Amino acid sequence: MIVITGSSGFIGSSILSDLLNGGCDVDSLHHNSDDETIREKLKNCKILIHCAGVNRSDVIQDFWDGNYEYTKKICSYLQDKNNKLQIIFLSSIQIEASEEKKDVYSLSKKMAENELVNLAKKIKCRLDILRLPNIFGLGCRPNYNSVVATFLHNAKNREKLNIIEDREIKLIHIDKVLIRINKLIKSKNNRNINYISFKKYHYIKVSTLKNIIINLNTKEYNNENSLIKKLNEIYRES
Repeated sequence: MIVITGSSGFIGSSILSDLLNGGCDVDSLHHNSDDETIREKLKNCKILIHCAGVNRSDVIQDFWDGNYEYTKKICSYLQDKNNKLQIIFLSSIQIEASEEKKDVYSLSKKMAENELVNLAKKIKCRLDILRLPNIFGLGCRPNYNSVVATFLHNAKNREKLNIIEDREIKLIHIDKVLIRINKLIKSKNNRNINYISFKKYHYIKVSTLKNIIINLNTKEYNNENSLIKKLNEIYRES
């Protein structure tokens, strides 16, 4: 049994759909699942894909509750599991930022990582920590935490594309995440704790991304460019 937390979010729902389509035995936990439901579902869990978390809020405590405290609760229900358990935790590359650039989100995700590492060491289970860059794809919610989704939505609706900070960002399509998740599930790796990152991603300035998206419907782009090809697909299908 595979259990996915945060299955109502963009990444979690994409993983859930992909695994179900692949014929996997999958169950899910939502943000409103009560403690008894969490306990019961984790009891039969062989693989836990932990996607749940808070990455945007005006209330600082939401980050601690949604990222750290929730992970701590999950770990408390897994104390009696054995080394046959596999945990895949979707973390963030923001954890790797310099100290002066770290925010409450990255700090709360790092503390969540620490809780899972302590659990994995105690029960000797396999823990795969997947540190993700910015994820984009069809179904990603605009005006939340994805500049790609927001720009595409605004361009489609002929609204202004505002740049808050013109910085370089790392992007990866959701399909790459799904492929990696499937590889981790099938992998026979027996190492206790594994830190995993993507070596290939799109590195682009926000202003460049804006210009590409503004012109998606007016210019003929070379489809060999995988980023532009994916942006075109999302623009047309959304």
